[in-house]
Amino acid sequence: MPPRASTRGTTFSSTPTNSRRPEASDFPLSDEALQFHKSGRPFLHNQLPFWMATAIGKLIILLIPILGVLYPMMRFLPNLFDWMMRSKISRLYGELRFLEEEIEATRGAGNVQDIAARLDRLEMQASRLRMPLAYASMMYILQNHIDLVRQRLQKAPTRP
Repeated sequence: MPPRASTRGTTFSSTPTNSRRPEASDFPLSDEALQFHKSGRPFLHNQLPFWMATAIGKLIILLIPILGVLYPMMRFLPNLFDWMMRSKISRLYGELRFLEEEIEATRGAGNVQDIAARLDRLEMQASRLRMPLAYASMMYILQNHIDLVRQRLQKAPTRP
């Protein structure tokens, strides 16, 4: 008995030679089907098993937008972190400047013990501030400035 010819993919009116041509169908083909007929199977499907090729294809499609979002974030986040660390120190400098202006305004007539206690609290806040080592020099400079204001408070002339 001779081997039977496969009739898979053929219709009643089609012959085996024209059954796979896009012109053989009366229905319009999608863009993906036209691309398949022009260039054949995708590269990954030729080289890998089907399940792996489809998984990699979906992963590539997913990675493109993720990388499009992550790249700008990776450039922006270090600047944001730097700004946050500097703003912590700047806030303490603002309080120090306020105390310094108060010392100048009162010229010793104010409550020296109250201002000294507030300077101590400010120094305590500065010492409790958790900062990376890259910002340690800024912290030491802040503590030196607090000590300078404390010395100015002690040297301020007191009114009788």
